[in-house]
Amino acid sequence: MELIEKPLGAKGIGYVKSCLRKGKGLSSLLLPSLSSRGQTFAPLPEGTEQGRAEEFEVGGLLPRRKMKEWVSSHLGRLCRDRPESSILFQDLWVAPSDPAVLAAKSRKILTESEVYYFIQGENFHSRLVETAIDDLISYLLVGVFTHFQINLTEIPRDRAATGALITSLAQETREIFVGAYDQEGLVVWRRAGD
Repeated sequence: MELIEKPLGAKGIGYVKSCLRKGKGLSSLLLPSLSSRGQTFAPLPEGTEQGRAEEFEVGGLLPRRKMKEWVSSHLGRLCRDRPESSILFQDLWVAPSDPAVLAAKSRKILTESEVYYFIQGENFHSRLVETAIDDLISYLLVGVFTHFQINLTEIPRDRAATGALITSLAQETREIFVGAYDQEGLVVWRRAGD
């Protein structure tokens, strides 16, 4: 099954905004970006009608496995083109002290109240993306591709990141990925010109 980038326009932007409003930290910092120029699309099976593509809460369009394959492949291309980048997944509704977070296999950035799993662009491997998605406790997937390169020396041993790091990641974000279609697919916002 081949997936195409189905344009979603203003309805897609509205959906991405509604997802980001459910979080804090990075999610809230990304909201102003959506008011600037950008476009939304969903990777969907060829032939999906526009009306069906805009039913963001309804699943059944593609298997979740296809979504993971698409996002891994897509992020792999972005990281090859820009190795000095980062991928970040925000676990919206889990506390940093949650035992599942401590047991997660992905590299983590923790703030006082937020949890992020990250991948450095220069170390990209599709397995790392799938692991990060699987490590998410929260039902809603929220991820970004950013041109900001995470330097491991900037993350304290206790992994308590500063707001400045999260702000830098938000400012350099080029794509935002949010779960849709009963979390079996994605809606993607891409900054104009990228």
